[in-house]
Amino acid sequence: MRYIFMVLFLFVPLFATDVDVYDNGNELIIQTTAIKISIAKNPWHLRVMNSGGAVLASEGEVRKGGSLPEPPDTPLGYYTDEHTFGPLVYRVRRDKRIKALGTKINKGEAFHAKDVLDWKKIDNGVEINCSTTEVDDPSIVTMQVTVNFSADNIFLLKATLSNTKQVWNFSETFNSSEDEHYFGLGEHFNAANSKGYVRGMQPEYAPGSKSEHSKTHLLVPFYISNKGYGVFAPIRRRGYFDMGASFADLARFTFDTNTLEFYFIVNEDPKKTMTSYMEMVGMPPLYPKWVFAPHQWRNVHNHADEVYDDMEKMRGYDIPGSVIWIDNPWQTEYNDFKFNEEQFPKIQNLIKDMRGKGYRVALWSSEFLNSEATEFGEAMANGYLLNMDKNHTPFVMPWANGWGAPVNFVNPEARKWWQKKIDSCMAMGVSGWKLDYGEIEDGITSSSIGVRFYNGTKKMVDVGEYRMNYHRTFNEMLQKYDGDGFLICRTGAFGDQVNAPCIWPGDLDNDFSFNGKGVVGGLPAGIAGGISTSMSGFPYYGPDIGGFRKGTPTKNSLIRWAQFGAFSPVMQLGGGGNHLPWDFKQFDRETLEIYKKYARLHMDLFPYLYTYAKIASEKGLPIMRPMFLEYPNDVEACKARFQYLFGENFLVAPIYQDNTQREVYLPQGVWVDYWTGKKYNGPAKIEVHAPLDTLPLFVKDGSLIPMADPTIDTLTTATDPNIVTWEQKRDHLVVRAFPQQNSQFTLYDGTVLRSSMQDKSSISFQAQSSESRRYTWLVRMTQKNAIQQIESNTAVLPEYTDKESFEKATHGWFMDEDMLKVKVAPVKGNSSVRVVFK
Repeated sequence: MRYIFMVLFLFVPLFATDVDVYDNGNELIIQTTAIKISIAKNPWHLRVMNSGGAVLASEGEVRKGGSLPEPPDTPLGYYTDEHTFGPLVYRVRRDKRIKALGTKINKGEAFHAKDVLDWKKIDNGVEINCSTTEVDDPSIVTMQVTVNFSADNIFLLKATLSNTKQVWNFSETFNSSEDEHYFGLGEHFNAANSKGYVRGMQPEYAPGSKSEHSKTHLLVPFYISNKGYGVFAPIRRRGYFDMGASFADLARFTFDTNTLEFYFIVNEDPKKTMTSYMEMVGMPPLYPKWVFAPHQWRNVHNHADEVYDDMEKMRGYDIPGSVIWIDNPWQTEYNDFKFNEEQFPKIQNLIKDMRGKGYRVALWSSEFLNSEATEFGEAMANGYLLNMDKNHTPFVMPWANGWGAPVNFVNPEARKWWQKKIDSCMAMGVSGWKLDYGEIEDGITSSSIGVRFYNGTKKMVDVGEYRMNYHRTFNEMLQKYDGDGFLICRTGAFGDQVNAPCIWPGDLDNDFSFNGKGVVGGLPAGIAGGISTSMSGFPYYGPDIGGFRKGTPTKNSLIRWAQFGAFSPVMQLGGGGNHLPWDFKQFDRETLEIYKKYARLHMDLFPYLYTYAKIASEKGLPIMRPMFLEYPNDVEACKARFQYLFGENFLVAPIYQDNTQREVYLPQGVWVDYWTGKKYNGPAKIEVHAPLDTLPLFVKDGSLIPMADPTIDTLTTATDPNIVTWEQKRDHLVVRAFPQQNSQFTLYDGTVLRSSMQDKSSISFQAQSSESRRYTWLVRMTQKNAIQQIESNTAVLPEYTDKESFEKATHGWFMDEDMLKVKVAPVKGNSSVRVVFK
């Protein structure tokens, strides 16, 4: 188990670093081998440069106001506030501040750093004392700024005041050029690129939105700029990031705190910046293999017979999958963790039968205990619920399924009590949990409404801490069962990815609508949410295929959602209404065949997907990647919307409107249409025609794509002899090759795939593994007659002219229309194939 809730507050230098500090009279220079910080002394002005001298960030000038779109496009708490931009600005409650400091305070409520008074060198940095615009006499108030390096390319800037009484807000502002773009800052449904938006760091009341509530499910005060740096503010208070919304040329972040602190990470490679951030907050776990096979669920299971029916239909139609969720409701009372026997009369038999068919079982849960629940009195008496006062009066509030009080997961005893209930299900064979809600930090316009946690803190003091403990409660139970389980959660906060790295975006619309006033959004919102979530440290994302709101989706909507779901880390089919493509009263046979095609593709890509899941667990890099992450110097890649990279090799451009075409931006390099083999030279914008059964999908030329045996039904175990499991076929690796010069791909298990070309006279493929493996290489060829012979480990392979004979053979080659298929007999260690041309 890996829990690091306090790491952010105990962060120490990664290693001793040489920091040079010198004063030339007009400016203070702080320098390492990677960063140069210049601070003008009179007046204060900070600039950050890289080792080459290029300015990465410089503090913006003092300005007030700005122009913002109306709520809900701008968070209400930010829209109604007064804003002052500038260098290290703090705001005070003026009347109370005067009482604290005397009448010498200058007019106004917002003040900022003014002049450097003195400084001294400290270990790995510098401590600076400066005056502020609040008072003319620095003996009354000064600002202390500490710059401390934790690595050559990372420093922590911390600003506070000699008197913090009635200081309630602190901010920093950087200049923002027209071509600067920002990624991260949590889950957002309008755009993955935050340029031009305000991002709140807490859920809040949002009039004009679909639910009168801001959809800030994921709270992450971290962003990466395409200018070669990242910023992380480890603050759990109400805050906002205004990334060029008020003023196009200014980016500002502000928090309700009297001490501002943020890490500044410098690296030309945004992937290394991402890894540096993830090393601070903790790497996500690598979930079991079966999590990455398709999932299925219904909004309501009226009876266990429906579970059996879905199992039989999916296996009967050869639809692969490893997980079935039993969603809400399934209990006798909400969150009593007891199966309703009228719905599930023989639950232990059902779970056994699901396991036998190769399905793991996941259940829905939330943090609420309804006031009429049998255990409510016990929970109230023991202080297990969030309360309003010292008498432990429960904080009862309305939620989707009645009136209830959230469990006080900050209380260790409440967690233990809840875990006993969780364990009663996991002992029966339950392997996963879909955890709904978790936004209890919300308040009316984000202010405290008196809710008390176990440790005495009130609402909005530690934003995100509650949801982290909520998820931690369940994650600890997964560890009890050897980590052979998973959580998929609606909410999260920075640091929570060690507990709950998989996010589903909640209840999106079942259509093609964009996020906006009165609209949560459908497929476009799901795509934007997935990319922004992935760039915020949560690498596993699984949207409801077909959305949730508005009930049953149309055929076109379900299919386009399925295509996106197939290239999401977690592919899960379900939502409001009927989402069953095998229900021919609702959908036609074509719907089933297209869904099956993409469920199979998702399963086939398991070795590729799991490789990037392992990378995510080790380096913190996302699986769904904005174009910017691989092409940071390409401004058009930064601006590209509703398309993304899946790992490094796939470019995915879902059809996000109800039509059959869209524009796709291809960055530098040669890109191959996965379906047709047609090649395109980038950078270029192309118009793509995509019939209903086609997802616009491109592969970087030179890629080697590892794939699973195409007959596998499940990635977990099964007792039914008709079910083909991963373990039965793990020795067979299919490699889809797009050869171009020299290429290499290293799988999660250390297997290395290579390809090379020799003056167009031959193509060579090699595989090296510590396990005994048989390989099938797939290469698109335009001319069969161009092949002279094919060798494997110097032996000439036989050619087959009919597919049936080839399928039965242990080795050989066959031209299946324009696809060359080469089989190699099982071998441990090195396996090679050489295609020789005439």
